[in-house]
Amino acid sequence: MEIHILLGLMIPVAFFAFTGMVKSLVKSNWTWANFYLGIDIALAALANAIVNVVDSVHQSEKLPPDVNFGHQMAYTVICIVLAFAALLITMGLHQRFDVPDGFEAGNRRVARGILLGVVGNLAGGCVLGLFIYWKLRRLV
Repeated sequence: MEIHILLGLMIPVAFFAFTGMVKSLVKSNWTWANFYLGIDIALAALANAIVNVVDSVHQSEKLPPDVNFGHQMAYTVICIVLAFAALLITMGLHQRFDVPDGFEAGNRRVARGILLGVVGNLAGGCVLGLFIYWKLRRLV
């Protein structure tokens, strides 16, 4: 993998770790729940893809006639659909499993941590990573 792609993918990871720490400071307590960022990540991917539509339309005015603008828009629409799906998945996980601390048994707490902390974050993170990868490859 090229270094600029690796760096491009690591910047959002650093920001999401930072976001979890900021949530801990705002809430004045450190819990793993502050790092359940699937919804935030999915919204970031959705916002990036939608802003990319506006930017691509603006840039298309300067494109030479032989450039396939529809190809870039197709990749962007795929990102929008995937980001919306990731948002719905993480929202469903949070509705089902996000309960206040102390109101659940130990096994359910572990399942909640895995589903919200791993599955939810990966659902949004994969879409955002895919968008960044495609953007750096100039596909969107």
